[in-house]
Amino acid sequence: MQYTNNRIYSAGSYARLSKDDFHSMSVRGDQPSPNSYESNSITSQKELIRQYVENKPDIHIVNEYEDDGYTGLNFERPGFKAMLDDIQKGIINCVIVKDFSRLGRDHIETGKYLKKMFPRLNIRFVSINDDYDSLGQMRQSDNIMMPFKNLMNDNYSRDISVKVRSHLEVKQKNGEFTGAFAVYGYKKEWNEKYRCNKLVIDEYASAIVYEMFIMILQGYSLQGIAAYLNEHGILSPLEYKKHTGSRFNTEFKVNAKARWTAVAVRRIVTNEVYTGTLVQGKVEKTNYKVSDRIQKPKEEWRRVPNAHEAIVDKEMFNLVQNILEKDTRRGPGKKNLYPFSGLLQCPDCGQMMVRKTEKHKGKIYVYYVCSTHKRDCNKCSSHRINEEKLKKSVGDILKYHVRLLKELKEILPKVEKHSLFGKRLKKIHNHLDIVEKDKEEKNGLKLTLFEDYKKGFLEESDYKDMLQSCTKQIKEAERQKIRLEGQIKELQEKGDIDYSWIENILEFEDEKILDRQYLVTTIKQIQVFSSCCLKIELRQQDEFDEILEYLENNKEYKVAAGNEERRRINWQE
Repeated sequence: MQYTNNRIYSAGSYARLSKDDFHSMSVRGDQPSPNSYESNSITSQKELIRQYVENKPDIHIVNEYEDDGYTGLNFERPGFKAMLDDIQKGIINCVIVKDFSRLGRDHIETGKYLKKMFPRLNIRFVSINDDYDSLGQMRQSDNIMMPFKNLMNDNYSRDISVKVRSHLEVKQKNGEFTGAFAVYGYKKEWNEKYRCNKLVIDEYASAIVYEMFIMILQGYSLQGIAAYLNEHGILSPLEYKKHTGSRFNTEFKVNAKARWTAVAVRRIVTNEVYTGTLVQGKVEKTNYKVSDRIQKPKEEWRRVPNAHEAIVDKEMFNLVQNILEKDTRRGPGKKNLYPFSGLLQCPDCGQMMVRKTEKHKGKIYVYYVCSTHKRDCNKCSSHRINEEKLKKSVGDILKYHVRLLKELKEILPKVEKHSLFGKRLKKIHNHLDIVEKDKEEKNGLKLTLFEDYKKGFLEESDYKDMLQSCTKQIKEAERQKIRLEGQIKELQEKGDIDYSWIENILEFEDEKILDRQYLVTTIKQIQVFSSCCLKIELRQQDEFDEILEYLENNKEYKVAAGNEERRRINWQE
């Protein structure tokens, strides 16, 4: 194009490269050569613009702007905003880009700058590869091609977004770690065998993680653990990342040095990744144009068991989750919980028992009472029990339990494991069949409710209430189905039943004192009927009964403790 304008333009060159622009080649399976990489790089864009300006005596580049790693769908980019700021200040009056897509890929926003903002500010705009210069006379083809190219650039972003998301889903389902940073306790390492990123143990941080789980079992509160870590100078996850050289930034940092908090501790001790299960796909973008992320339902998360080495076993992890779900309280000024906190339950109202103290003739007496009775004496009986009597009763029961487990440990190696394995597998399958049948019935009920509503047999309010209840039950059945299918898959992959919990309990064989860790490891719940009647539900009650039932049905195996002892584990009168 030939122009008669003698004006000299102060230009700004703008270059942009998003992660998707380069990643799209790997999504297609291409192996980018150095030349193909260079053609899409920030450096080559700048060089192309410089060469273009060499033959344009009316243009002088005064500044170069760039956004490396920023999407073209969002115009909140530092380089782009700096360029707009210089336009407002009058420093530049010309913008040069390699092509329209470098300016942006949202066709509406890009068109706004090209058609409205730049002309209003009298800014000359040049797109080299599109052979477009706003200073020249507008060609008829430009009126058609400019919007069309911007629309194609927008569509390209949508297409790449879909491909990248699908590619990540495949990698995550294969157990590949796709996150930018490994969680505290692990390091991200390239695995040559599998040609992907895997999580590997961080020896230092993993020891801290394991200690947190142990402290939960010992009765420490989340805040107590955080205080302990801060007092002993243990670096928080953010500070540890900085210490190890990770380029990690966050908007949530408030203090000059990030410290441990109860929230940070809870985030760790509730993360299933520490059992060796890789959990990804918890959030997703609303769409390819919006950076906002939404939390996905748990049943839609991508879980891959045994994807990496575990820091804690699943038994300990599940135990800690059970403890955290309970309403547990600390004593005044104490960092850890009372031994029986959250374990005692009223059999009538289902509420937790609370610890109380009384002083009588210079002596302090400790007892537990129903929390409902404490608030309102007319709603429930006290179910009062003295703490010392409680300790003795529970201690006696656990002694029988440990005695029996010690015998089982000696017998189990002689037992035909496949028989127990088959019984366990069949039991889960039967449970799954019941859940699936219940789900089908509820789906059928939904159709019946709709037909009854249409025929006028049901009022609208009744229909909505019943439909909501039915939908809730279906969702719960779906969650149970996923859980049971996971148990079947895990059991089939192992090919055997894990009885490591027996070893965990026998570690307390010589314990003289009922401490917090001993109690929560062995007991799930204690129902207090009265001062002389307790019902104890063991943590592995089903597995325990399963083994005893098998042994009792096989006369060749004799358990010295017998049925009487087994009953006494459940009841103390």
